[in-house]
Amino acid sequence: MSSKDNLQLSQQEQLRYLRQTQLPNFGESGQLRLRQSKVLIIGVGGLGCPAAQYLTAAGIGEITLVDEDQVSLSNLQRQILFSESDIGKNKAQAAKEKLQTNNSDIKIIAFPHKLNPHNAHQLIKRSDLVLDCTDNFHSRYLINDICAHYNKPWVYASVLGFEGQVALINPEHSCFRCLYPELAETPNCNQAGVLGVIPGIVGSMQALLAIDQLANTQISDTSKAANKLQLAQGLSSRSITLAKSQQCKLCSGQKNYLDFWDDYHDPSQGLDLIPNAQKISWADYEKLSAGNTVLIDVRSQAEHSRFNRGGINIPLAQLEDHLIVEKDTQYVFYCESGQRSLSAIASLMQNQTIAKDLAPNIYAITEALKST
Repeated sequence: MSSKDNLQLSQQEQLRYLRQTQLPNFGESGQLRLRQSKVLIIGVGGLGCPAAQYLTAAGIGEITLVDEDQVSLSNLQRQILFSESDIGKNKAQAAKEKLQTNNSDIKIIAFPHKLNPHNAHQLIKRSDLVLDCTDNFHSRYLINDICAHYNKPWVYASVLGFEGQVALINPEHSCFRCLYPELAETPNCNQAGVLGVIPGIVGSMQALLAIDQLANTQISDTSKAANKLQLAQGLSSRSITLAKSQQCKLCSGQKNYLDFWDDYHDPSQGLDLIPNAQKISWADYEKLSAGNTVLIDVRSQAEHSRFNRGGINIPLAQLEDHLIVEKDTQYVFYCESGQRSLSAIASLMQNQTIAKDLAPNIYAITEALKST
């Protein structure tokens, strides 16, 4: 495509995007701005799925999807981009395949890895806008701080139960640390549950904020003057203006991302430090000696009652208090997707009293839980 062609829409693009180029304050110029934009979506779950779908349909020129997780059966209640045939597949890869069939004119990149302080720079620096579709404060602080470093806008969102919140954060106005100055540990959807339609609504709001920012449609005149937090509670909603905090060390320039390194790592979730030899499949588990192997389901009692693959049930939050460790015994943990199993290992291995009796006879089944 020549540089001249870059300044106008093709006939196919004119037809595809007709309904939005007809809009006041949008037009072909807005569509061209979308085509020239690069968006980074971190997390392809309940929020990332609808956000990615609408941004793909809207004609964002390049979308990068970041997620190391695999699709599991429990995801399908809210992550409607996936189907039963995707169970066990990497979310970023599976999403790319689905999205590319919707719009072959744009570029979609799958990055099937976890966001970390090492790859965050490269991913965020090359993007025009970042969407935070994660479920934890550690990732949000990392996104916030690297975006502040490069002066990149990003769209924060979170959901839980029947509620959700979303905000476009321009570093010049305020940052996530102005809103949440201290690291907070809150339950995620896996632990507390969520009504499936809520992340659909909030993820769509993320896409709307992204399109408004990138196409410069000025849906809200005030959105460019200050960061606003939108709160959705069931069918009700309200907004709060986010002011820059005078105590924020990041916004004041007193500190930068190098000073907050510990915030990017969950000390109870040292998953990156778990040796690959301790990450096994169901087939690997069946090869272990049955005489000295204990299988433990670390899901909730309700999940265990609905379906399980045997073993005893000790929910993750109760594991350290209720697990009785015996020497010369192998312990194998399982859950829905493998994430809580890995968390169980990371948590137990940091307890030195338990670790000296467990290592290295402790394993996590990282495959998605299936009935067959």
